[in-house]
Amino acid sequence: MNATYQTKGNAKAKVAFLGLFVVTLLIGRLIISLRSVVILSEPIKLTHAGLSVAMPEGNGWKSEKQWKYHNNSFSTNSKFLPEPDKLAAYAHCRYLLAAKTTTPQVRFEQEALSGAGTIAETGRIQTDTVTFDWVHIQQPGPWENVFLGTAKLPLNRQLDIRVHGAASDAGLAETPFKRIINSFRLEDAPLLEAGSQIVAKVKAKGLSSFLENQHRQMLFLIKDARKRTLGFTMDEFIDAGPDVESNIHVAGLLYTRSFLVQEQVTSFKSNNSFDEFTWNRRTTAASIDTQLSLDKTGVMTIRKPGTTPKENRCRPGPAAIPNILLEQLLAQILDSNTKNVIVDIIEADGTITPTYIYRTELEDNAVNKEMSYLLKLMPIDGRGYFRWVYLNDQKQISKVVLQEEDISILERTTVENVVRLFPKWAELILQSNKPKEIPEDPK
Repeated sequence: MNATYQTKGNAKAKVAFLGLFVVTLLIGRLIISLRSVVILSEPIKLTHAGLSVAMPEGNGWKSEKQWKYHNNSFSTNSKFLPEPDKLAAYAHCRYLLAAKTTTPQVRFEQEALSGAGTIAETGRIQTDTVTFDWVHIQQPGPWENVFLGTAKLPLNRQLDIRVHGAASDAGLAETPFKRIINSFRLEDAPLLEAGSQIVAKVKAKGLSSFLENQHRQMLFLIKDARKRTLGFTMDEFIDAGPDVESNIHVAGLLYTRSFLVQEQVTSFKSNNSFDEFTWNRRTTAASIDTQLSLDKTGVMTIRKPGTTPKENRCRPGPAAIPNILLEQLLAQILDSNTKNVIVDIIEADGTITPTYIYRTELEDNAVNKEMSYLLKLMPIDGRGYFRWVYLNDQKQISKVVLQEEDISILERTTVENVVRLFPKWAELILQSNKPKEIPEDPK
């Protein structure tokens, strides 16, 4: 009797244990299933760009929920942390201001080769507004699965979406990857379109039309907030005439003596519409540290010589213009009676910064021939810097107030004034030709 009862009790215990095991297994699977559900954030909008994207957020995912500017692009990220300090996957969305010159297929092959991986699958996803080419790469190492998608956007922009998964389950990366793509939205960007039209008008007029004659110097004294003179800048424009292919020559010189002495020479050569140009920059006594060139196909090459030379190629959009032509750009904005635009300002080092420019009215008692117009330039790069630019009645820059870490002021001046304040540069400034070399600093 007792043996029979014990046998039945053992059987019930085994059934209960089995049931508990099944319930535990189901709970575990449910937890895994819930973890695999990808929840997206609210759309993350990029100001003035007319685009937004939603990134994974919740269920172990943590999103930045904002765009950050870096290296000629804006990006936003999200990380999958199922346990603290244990990164199992991450997603990265990058909006490039100048499109890459390689085709998606070539990029995919290069991506696979760089990680010693193999292409497992390629495809194409058509959203409401753009087409994404994508690839799934399997590679050795901690990030076993890589999904990369790329889309060409209007005005030579580009969007890249990349998701890396550490687990052997490709779905951990594939599911958020495709959800991010389908969340992408693109709308019109009227201010950027307006900037493209302004740049197109400058090109159509030709740089020669902005020069009073075939030779012109622009000199500015550099002052700090206390009005102390720290240095000067000089840009010398030469129009070699219609018979020369690269007829516009601009030589730039900058000298400051604040905390550290800085000397910089730039040489810019272009055709009249600056759709082809070369731009070299050299600082202090070093050899050329940056070379830019834009060819007739619209491809810009950025070369940085040195012990480990670097070279990048991209295709700037129609709203792009070299910073050395800022005066011509602002004059065209005034001529067009345009209130606000966004343009891509190209610096001599290859940096491209989208810049919001708007015209503001001067107070009546402040209007004079030297300060007839006022525009505010605000780089859209998250730093919060800006500059006020005053133009005279001839639409030439007369004064610039830069609000950066410290306030700097550029005031237009004369050759005689610069020679008096900086006599060591007299010979160079008085030359009729552009400056070619930085002379040694006299001790």
